[in-house]
Amino acid sequence: MGKVKINISGKENLLWPSFCVLCLKPEVLEDTDSGYPSGIHVFYCQDCFDKVERLRMWEANSGFVPALLVGIVFAILYLIYTVRQGSWLELLRKGQWYMSICVGVIPFFIVLIATLLFIPLLPLIFPRKVANPGVITKRKQRKKTTQLAPGVQKTTSDYVIEALIFSNPEYAAMFRKANGLS
Repeated sequence: MGKVKINISGKENLLWPSFCVLCLKPEVLEDTDSGYPSGIHVFYCQDCFDKVERLRMWEANSGFVPALLVGIVFAILYLIYTVRQGSWLELLRKGQWYMSICVGVIPFFIVLIATLLFIPLLPLIFPRKVANPGVITKRKQRKKTTQLAPGVQKTTSDYVIEALIFSNPEYAAMFRKANGLS
């Protein structure tokens, strides 16, 4: 299935079909904890909601900690190897500590990069366990300049939603129809 982009610049009070955005089941719950701005009401069935949440948890929690643990283990193993090959006095040499740090840092970055490359593949590998969010917002930064006094300006910025990207074309068609969008 291809993704469908719908431009909503300037639209307010959007109507959202009460179906799951991924599988179109009528039993839905609103995704309120996903970081969507107000006015974006994404609905999921319980099964699809669990899949999307599982992927969010993977994205939030994997990467750094496992990589750090692997790096520490490799560094400790190298220190043990150094002591077994020589003596405890070998650990007092400055070069040994640099090498130990390198032996820990290299696996850390390898595992971190591998994990970050692996996470986007999870929905393809485990389609029954995880799913990408049904709607992605495309935002545009809007800057506003206010004249406070002669020669004094204040610039503020916020983000406006420019477009919605739907992963389910059928739901996107229902959304267009409900909001009268072309």
